[in-house]
Amino acid sequence: MHLPSATLDANPRMFKPRLYRVSPCDRQAIDLVFDELTWQGHLTTAPPGTPCSWPVFVVYHEGKPCPVVDLRQLNDVVDPDVYPLPTPDKLREKLAGAKYITMFDLCKAFYQMLLHPDDHWKATVLTHCGQETLSCTIMGQSHSVSFLQQVLTEAFKVDRLSTMAFVYVDDFGVHSNSLDEHMDHIHTVLGVIQTLGLTLAQDKAHVACKEVPLLGHLVSRQGTRTMPSKCEAIKSIPYPAMLNQLEHMVGFFSYYKNYVPHFSALIAPLQHLKTTLLRLSPKTRQARKCYCTGMSVPDDTSTRQSLTKLKTILQDWALQFPDYSQPFLLYVDTSQQHGFALALHQNHQDSGIGDSIQCIDAIHLNSTDASAKAPVWFDSHALKPAEKSYWPTELEAAAAVWALFRMKRFLDALPGPHLLFTDHLAVTSIADAKPFSSTPAARNPRLVRFTLILAEFCPKLWILHRKGIYMAHVDALSRIQASETELASFHAHELIIDPGLIAHILQSQQSDSMLQLLHQELTATGKGTLPFDNGSFGLNADNILCRITPSGVWKPCIGTAALPRIIGLVHTGHLGTKATFDRFRAVAYAPHLLCHVEDFVKCCTQCQQMRTLHHWPYGSLQPLPAPDTPFTTISCDFIVCLPLACTLFDLDPVDTVLILTDTATCRIYLLSSTTTWSTERWSLRYVEQLLPHVGWPKKIISDRDLQLTSQFWCSLNTCYSCELIFSTAHHKSNGQSKRAIQSVELLLRGLCNAWSDDWADHLPLVELLLGNRPNASMNAAPNDLLYGLRLHDPFTMLQLVMSLSDLTLLDCCLALCQQALDHLALVQAYMHQWYNSLHTPPPKLAISDWVWLELHDGYLLPPSFLPPDQRLGIQHIGPYPIKHMVSNLAYEISLPLESHLHPVISIQHLEPYMPSDKPITTSLVTEILKEHKTHCCSKQYLVCFEHASCDKWVLENTVTNPAILEQWHLRRPLLPPSASPD
Repeated sequence: MHLPSATLDANPRMFKPRLYRVSPCDRQAIDLVFDELTWQGHLTTAPPGTPCSWPVFVVYHEGKPCPVVDLRQLNDVVDPDVYPLPTPDKLREKLAGAKYITMFDLCKAFYQMLLHPDDHWKATVLTHCGQETLSCTIMGQSHSVSFLQQVLTEAFKVDRLSTMAFVYVDDFGVHSNSLDEHMDHIHTVLGVIQTLGLTLAQDKAHVACKEVPLLGHLVSRQGTRTMPSKCEAIKSIPYPAMLNQLEHMVGFFSYYKNYVPHFSALIAPLQHLKTTLLRLSPKTRQARKCYCTGMSVPDDTSTRQSLTKLKTILQDWALQFPDYSQPFLLYVDTSQQHGFALALHQNHQDSGIGDSIQCIDAIHLNSTDASAKAPVWFDSHALKPAEKSYWPTELEAAAAVWALFRMKRFLDALPGPHLLFTDHLAVTSIADAKPFSSTPAARNPRLVRFTLILAEFCPKLWILHRKGIYMAHVDALSRIQASETELASFHAHELIIDPGLIAHILQSQQSDSMLQLLHQELTATGKGTLPFDNGSFGLNADNILCRITPSGVWKPCIGTAALPRIIGLVHTGHLGTKATFDRFRAVAYAPHLLCHVEDFVKCCTQCQQMRTLHHWPYGSLQPLPAPDTPFTTISCDFIVCLPLACTLFDLDPVDTVLILTDTATCRIYLLSSTTTWSTERWSLRYVEQLLPHVGWPKKIISDRDLQLTSQFWCSLNTCYSCELIFSTAHHKSNGQSKRAIQSVELLLRGLCNAWSDDWADHLPLVELLLGNRPNASMNAAPNDLLYGLRLHDPFTMLQLVMSLSDLTLLDCCLALCQQALDHLALVQAYMHQWYNSLHTPPPKLAISDWVWLELHDGYLLPPSFLPPDQRLGIQHIGPYPIKHMVSNLAYEISLPLESHLHPVISIQHLEPYMPSDKPITTSLVTEILKEHKTHCCSKQYLVCFEHASCDKWVLENTVTNPAILEQWHLRRPLLPPSASPD
């Protein structure tokens, strides 16, 4: 290879070498590559007096170090090489119809291309080993890519390999229609590569594949699609922080713009933000780069939404290769806000298109017809300032002209006729108008120009009008900012015209016994309508059974099989049972509709998650039996987040109080500490202050705090033969601790307000006051039950509870304890009755059932686990399966690790999950009539319907099953059955 001579400047300081500083690891990477070049004879020591040299640095690609020569100054002075590179879309089209594809990659391709001896001095590099001269091309030199492309292309032309192979820089591929032919082609191409003396990279070869990666796309004989690795990279793209990241993101998305309909409208916010930030950027390359690196990108809502939409839509899209033997279908649409958009389609190729190509029927979007159209190309264009002033007809005509010029290379390949579809009827008349006629279009100079341009394509192009609702893949551009009302009406219109839905309704009518009889009777008799109560039935033009209201409105009858789909469509807004029922009844008819709607709404997953419960909480009080002996059973809990206070007993400030309550006497003990204490330190404080006075209990009741469920605490209580009784979150079994906390908090509020710095020193006084205070559940003070008297405090005098002249102190204590136990049993019975009256009996749940978890203020969940908006957020999270049944009031459920919740949850905060795929049954009446009454001279019966939330009173003539009436009167012979109405 002979590079063009460089025109060097006379000033030698311009090329004065400057050695880059590199790390020891980078030096090893440079030595590893350059030592191999030295062994191959491509790198030698530079002769003395070499006028220039280029420093070397190291970059990392996919975690591997790659030495790079800084050739920027050399590229600025050498003459350019303008040999063209093939376009990527032309390379991909070469593989159309090929059943076997092979891709090869040259191993270090640039180091295999030799330089002319006269140009060796231009390839001198400067490393830590000194000046060394290369005899081969260097990656990064402006001529290397063009030269390599030219050498391989000319070599393939000489051997006539252009029909079976193609070249793109250091990659080349071979394509064939049969395996034997493919092997011959590979042998021929490899012979040419061997003649040139080139070496291939073994790990980058793809031999005889159905689908191969090519320039960021997956290519097969049917078409191209996005690579899964690129799709995963798109999902992980963060919001850009700097302007250079925004430029890279816009360029990355633009590479796949032909896969995305109305791409320019989607990327417009990103493009506008980039253009705005670049207006003040410098013009020189290095200064502009520094400006983009240091310019931060503001966080804008529209920009972030644009990025989210692009990341969502660029997932597994595919395009079919154009078939130049079949006509093309070109769909065009325009919008004043978002510009032009086009979609080029063709019929399926006979070779089989596969599931990777997303096929679109241009007429019926939900059609399953095998002849549906497959996308070939998408393109879009943002409006120029002058085009924004066009009125609608001019804008639509301009979009048609723009689309024809953009797709001219496809349309010129076949004489036609091609089809162009537009949703603006005036465009068709503009194409047929005469330039000098008296029509309005002929008097508009701009439309006259459009007419002349369209006349050039008219011999091989038919321009047809198609409503926008039939071109949703293109016409969505005009509805990007449509309101929710417009979208809802659009979907309702699709329900009527969708042939798949019509077929589903017809099939459901044939499978419904009652509707089938009506349909058969109308078909057999040939009558137009069939009278019925409050209306009649008839068959419409599509042979669908409809109910005709007295006002003349035809409502299609929906069978049981189609009810879930139709109810799901009208229940889109999740407005509740009544709103769904009213919306359904306004457009269709179904027997026993209210029961079906109630069942569907009850099983709707989103409704279960968002609804607010109105029933009493689940639960049933199960109080623990009161012990006969004091200090046998104690309950404990924490008060945290108190003000930091100094104390005489601790060196560190305290902010936490542990409350221990004796369940037999309601005696309260308080231990102060900090939240940072470990379980071992808590246990030591208990042993030091309380163990000499109360001993170690036999049972300890507590919630599932981390301190009270730690392994150390459990092992310590096991050594003392103490049973740990855990209650679930916010449960009433540990209510004694909750009531003690309320009493202590009342006193601590006064202490913290009066002595905020040393409130902990007054805790002994709080214990004394609470011990002398009478307890309502015991009808006595705790000290009365322990000591037979109330201890002396600064506010009361010593006084005995009972006279010692008649009884001893021991007898007084025993009498008081027995009286307290009797009073406590009465209180527990009353509390059990009162609690159960305010709670719903708990539902019967089993292992592997799924439940919702109600969000509660006491659950300190991480932000990532909760919805962003708590005021309008969900009411329940889940559903989660049940792992273990602790009792009928508590269950262990499978919670995610990030929830940081104890898995044992009270039934009060659980709600059964109703699966949304529960089938709707045809038989609704499942039980006998329950009651009978006469109202306004008509008999009514209370009937139980399946899936209904409550029983309903119905008239006698509306009971469809006569067997139920017969069974009712057999059990009640005193009520003779009335004559059935004719």
